[in-house]
Amino acid sequence: MSIAVAQELTLADVLQKLGGISPKRIRVRPALGTATEKDVINIRDRERRLFELVDGVLVEKVLKRVNTSLRAAGWSGSSIRAPER
Repeated sequence: MSIAVAQELTLADVLQKLGGISPKRIRVRPALGTATEKDVINIRDRERRLFELVDGVLVEKVLKRVNTSLRAAGWSGSSIRAPER
């Protein structure tokens, strides 16, 4: 069952269906279950924030995992330097 068709769901049900993610990552406009790919693109272009579309719900992508992966591979912020002028 997709979130878009299940009108009787509570917010708790939606969070559970999305895998128990933090409510801070869920955008409520457009209304839950009605978002489209166009909304994802508009937010990316206008706000420079990354969202994914899950059953008509916009869920903000977490970039923290990328930083964790880079650290696990031996990278640190101090090893990345701006070019000298």
